Amino acid sequence: MGGGTGRRVPVVVTGNDFSSVYSPLTRFGRMTVFTWQPSLADRTHIIRKTFPEAALTEGQARTLAGIQVGVNGSRRAVPVAFFGILRGQVFRQRLEQLVPAGHCSLRDLEDAVVTGLEKSPPLGSFDEI
Repeated sequence: MGGGTGRRVPVVVTGNDFSSVYSPLTRFGRMTVFTWQPSLADRTHIIRKTFPEAALTEGQARTLAGIQVGVNGSRRAVPVAFFGILRGQVFRQRLEQLVPAGHCSLRDLEDAVVTGLEKSPPLGSFDEI
């Protein structure tokens, strides 16, 4: 390569907060930021895919996708990541209910984690979520 300029290679990074990225990388001309704001249809699709066991109808998923929260006096949609966190919490609660009740052993839980969701406890219906 010698003493000249090297070949430029595009780098694609995804994330939520780039405030801690090395500042020379973020200055004008070095970095282009594209912000994705999912539409209601996108959000509805993501929520239905996040909760396949709940068999949400299009209308139920759209209701969840349309939930808004107040932030400093303004209203905005709940971030899509919230529903992933919600799924994890519901799943954790279901596991906590099964283990003390003796409905499944630690071996059953291990098998569920290793083999996937087909052996894991159901997440419940739309009303339970």
